[in-house]
Amino acid sequence: ILPNGTLDPSFGTAGVVTTNVGTGSAELHRVLAAPGGAIYAAGIYWNGPDADYALLKYHSDVSLVQSFGNMGVASTPIGAGADNCYSAALQADGKVVLAGDYYSGAGYNFGLARFLPNGTLDATFGANGVATVDMGTTDNYGYAVTVRPNGKILLAGGHVGTTDEDFIVLQFNADGTLDTGF
Repeated sequence: ILPNGTLDPSFGTAGVVTTNVGTGSAELHRVLAAPGGAIYAAGIYWNGPDADYALLKYHSDVSLVQSFGNMGVASTPIGAGADNCYSAALQADGKVVLAGDYYSGAGYNFGLARFLPNGTLDATFGANGVATVDMGTTDNYGYAVTVRPNGKILLAGGHVGTTDEDFIVLQFNADGTLDTGF
């Protein structure tokens, strides 16, 4: 978007970029500008009966970076049901953290995934690149993520209690384990 509010005709096709991911619907929830002009787009795509976290990487000319993930698209399931990726954060080392929630069969729980700069899951994070937190039988939704200067990761969202939904912030260590001292 140009300063006057109109679409930038030099971006994509008349200011618009559309990318098909998978065979079903897809949703974009977060865009990140990376050093060097790269652009990340994070969200979900439906792959049949459920949705997975998805991360796309574009060059500054908005063509997909073919060497990233699978021809520009990296994805992962978090749980066995519908996953919802609502946020993303770029770490100083070029890794990208995706955050949201996943359906466990009994309710929604917090979920994170971390991708390396080449689009593969970071096996040193959580369990093979994915970290989850189940806070019981109520639903929990992760809506925002940021990486602190010390490498710890904050996830903010909502926790459904017995009578209402509360704000919640969780802190994860750089390796994807929950920081229980927070």
